[in-house]
Amino acid sequence: LRAIDRPERLQAFPMFPPTVGQYARSFVKLLDCLTLEQGKEIWLEKTTEHLHWLHYIEKTVPQVKIIHILRNGADVVASIYELSEKYPKRWKKCADGIDDCINRWLGDVEISRSYARKPNHFLIRYEDLVAHPHINLEQLCQFIGIDFEERMLTDYGATSKQLVREREIWKTGVTAKVENT
Repeated sequence: LRAIDRPERLQAFPMFPPTVGQYARSFVKLLDCLTLEQGKEIWLEKTTEHLHWLHYIEKTVPQVKIIHILRNGADVVASIYELSEKYPKRWKKCADGIDDCINRWLGDVEISRSYARKPNHFLIRYEDLVAHPHINLEQLCQFIGIDFEERMLTDYGATSKQLVREREIWKTGVTAKVENT
């Protein structure tokens, strides 16, 4: 909340919440309020580590929809390894060495596949999204219940820029053209 210049919203959280569930529900309510304040109807949260908490998220967030973007293993492993070397304070805890990177990708893919048949989960390959963005974005929009707009294919850079915090220097490329490198 401080990072998005909304420290006054900290009061929505009790100093010592009675349960983790109550704290989580307060957080979801806050996200809902911030979304409505911006004139939006849905919020999106993208944190890779939350993949390991899907059972809890589904229990806590009513009508949650989860999009799993699966990417080529070699690309993911190389990316995680590079991040852990360039930004060890943030990324070494995620993967320390190439074997950890491989095991992390394998484990994450297995989690995603275990949710593949659930109606509130949508699995898509990154390479398919890049190769056929229009078709795949239309399907994603239908899944989350919003209208597809052509500008989604062109304005994502400006939107992405709003979502990246200054300290997240490893995300500087998110405003560039989406392509399979």
